[in-house]
Amino acid sequence: MGRWSKETTIKASPDKVFDYVADLTKHPQWASHDTSVTAQTPGEVKAGSKYNTVGHQFGTQNEVVTVTDYAPNTKFGYESNGKIGIVRHGFDLRPEGDATHVTKWTDIVKPSLMTRLMMPIIGSKVPPGLDTDLAKIKAKLEA
Repeated sequence: MGRWSKETTIKASPDKVFDYVADLTKHPQWASHDTSVTAQTPGEVKAGSKYNTVGHQFGTQNEVVTVTDYAPNTKFGYESNGKIGIVRHGFDLRPEGDATHVTKWTDIVKPSLMTRLMMPIIGSKVPPGLDTDLAKIKAKLEA
């Protein structure tokens, strides 16, 4: 129903970028909205790992997040399921000289009725949020 993406280049290796974005417990460090993340699944992160999140964007959102894609240094994705509906999020990484080109995307795949009604507002907020997320990730990894 709605897919957005933004891109940047980060002066860090793909493994450093991947390790940072694939650690969802670090999500509060770079999210454009206030959020907290706790792991449901113990051990190493992999496809199928689950997390509980509480976000504060468009109201309080309690969601279950499941890692859907885990391809070291190239792709990381997760799906959130909550009041908004089912939303997929991801990072695509590719080496670019001594840096990494990063594409961050969000895709609302099964919106709730509330989300459908709010889509014009959501559509105006998501792209700047993606830019903010990428800027924070870039600042952290280039520091």
